[in-house]
Amino acid sequence: MIKMKQEKSKTTLSKMWHDKKGKAILKLGIWFLFFIIMAFVMMITSIFSKPITNKENEISKDPEITEFLNIDKMWDTLIISNYKYNYQIKEKSTMDTIIYQGKINNNINTGYKESKLGIIKYRIEENHIYQILVDKEEEITNLYDIEDQEYLILSSILEKLKMLQPTETKNGTMRSLTYLWNEVTIVVNTTLSSISQIRIDTPQKEYNLSFMIDSENNNETTK
Repeated sequence: MIKMKQEKSKTTLSKMWHDKKGKAILKLGIWFLFFIIMAFVMMITSIFSKPITNKENEISKDPEITEFLNIDKMWDTLIISNYKYNYQIKEKSTMDTIIYQGKINNNINTGYKESKLGIIKYRIEENHIYQILVDKEEEITNLYDIEDQEYLILSSILEKLKMLQPTETKNGTMRSLTYLWNEVTIVVNTTLSSISQIRIDTPQKEYNLSFMIDSENNNETTK
């Protein structure tokens, strides 16, 4: 009985194959079966190729549970640390820019001042400012404009901020503390552990102060 059914099926398929319309139906069926098999294979492959996630890592990357150091500790660290800096001052009316770029190492500040008047190399040590020339050093008093000093000396900025209550904004491992002082806006940007930038906006000028703490030299000096 089974053999008769198999022979009948073969006969039917054979007839369809030799018939134009039947042959088209058979080809369509073969392609349909092929696509079903391919879809099944791709589904199995995607299941086994999914990366295994580490739940502990996912938790540690959650910005909601990251902890920032106290801002007072960050100020203390910055003031006593060795660090590289880049200060940019932009005059709003003329768009003139002054750049101070250098480093502080063991309380000695060395760097370059770039303005429309040219570039000078300087050194600040024990409250004395020296211009470094080719064969000598000369003490100078005009490295900073008088109106800029209170926004370029960290202790001066900190004194202002101690009297103010900031608005805090967090974004992952970055934090911004915004202080309003008369017509001046001061924004202190931090990472989880240190102050990275201070932006000061006054009616006349914009100050952009960036810091990069030299952790290697700091470790050496604390040994």
